[in-house]
Amino acid sequence: MAKVEIFGGICGFHTTVRATAERGRTVELKVESECPDPLFPIRPVWCLPGL
Repeated sequence: MAKVEIFGGICGFHTTVRATAERGRTVELKVESECPDPLFPIRPVWCLPGL
């Protein structure tokens, strides 16, 4: 298992990402965040509310 702790820049929210590989090339990612929308940085633009 790999664990990364991300300390947000201007927003100040902390995020923890854990990656676990169990079988071959399958990787499970778990994201824990104080951010109300932790997937915002990787969400495609067309999925953002209001667009």
